[in-house]
Amino acid sequence: MGTWGTGPFDSDLAADFVDELEGLTHQQVIDVLERAFQRVTDSGERVDGGDGVEAVAAGALVASTLPDSPIVLDPDDGPREPLPELPASLGASARLALDPGSPGRIRNGNRLGGQRRRRPVAPGSATDTRSTRNTH
Repeated sequence: MGTWGTGPFDSDLAADFVDELEGLTHQQVIDVLERAFQRVTDSGERVDGGDGVEAVAAGALVASTLPDSPIVLDPDDGPREPLPELPASLGASARLALDPGSPGRIRNGNRLGGQRRRRPVAPGSATDTRSTRNTH
């Protein structure tokens, strides 16, 4: 089916991510959520679509456990079993991975943590901005 909406669980990838949590111990659930955030945080400038979907789903799951959270999980979307009590560090990991204004995430188009990040470019390639070669 792919993607059928804009919600954090409105895709097959997000639904599969939630299904992965079934039957895991509380520590394993925490580890899976942490890894979802870590993959995005470690990805640098470009985030793989699947990793992004999983991080957003994980973020919604974490947010749903916070006191006074406006995020309420639809029973059809969330895990069948209640989430364990989550450590505060998981909320910090979620913010780091998902907040575009946090250090470590993309800011102003291509800045990470306030530092301009450059990818290696082969000299003379079409993406080499130092090249004076005419590519047309």
